Parts: sequence; C-alpha cells; structure tokens
Amino acid sequence: METPAGPHPDGKEKSASHARHPMKKTSPQNQTEQTLDRFRQGDSEAFASLYHVHWQQVFRFSRLYLKSDDDAEDVVQEMFIRLWQIRAT
Repeated sequence: METPAGPHPDGKEKSASHARHPMKKTSPQNQTEQTLDRFRQGDSEAFASLYHVHWQQVFRFSRLYLKSDDDAEDVVQEMFIRLWQIRAT
C-alpha cells in the first residue's frame, strides 16, 4: 500500500516522491552530488542549499586568519558570488 504524502510522525513533511519510494534512500554523498549538479545547471535553490550548509565553515576559516568578523563576512559573500558566476565552467 502506498503511503500518502503529508506529515510524518516525526513532524516533518514527506514529499509525494518519498511516498512513492519509501525504501529508496539517497546517501549524503549522492545527495551532495545531485545538489552540485543542479547548482551547475543554474538552480538557485541548490545554490541556497549549498550556501546554508557551508557558509559557517567558510566564515570560521576566514575569521581565523582575518581576525575580523566584517572581513570574514565579506570573504563569504565574495566567495559565494564568485561561485555563482563560474558555476557552469
């Protein structure tokens, strides 16, 4: 029997796609590769996902060397802008 899309017991919304293939799981590596592929094709939601996952790590690394929150924020912004600009190359 097919599970309908909708709220999951853990409170998270399930997609209709997940409902059709409840046993199909995507490994984190495959999910990251799929997100990167979508990003390279110009998918702004994939770009936002990559940003939300990685911005803190980039910020912390930059802050370690620059000793300034403002400068580290500039690096994060410039790096992600540059990534968007060169995404398809």
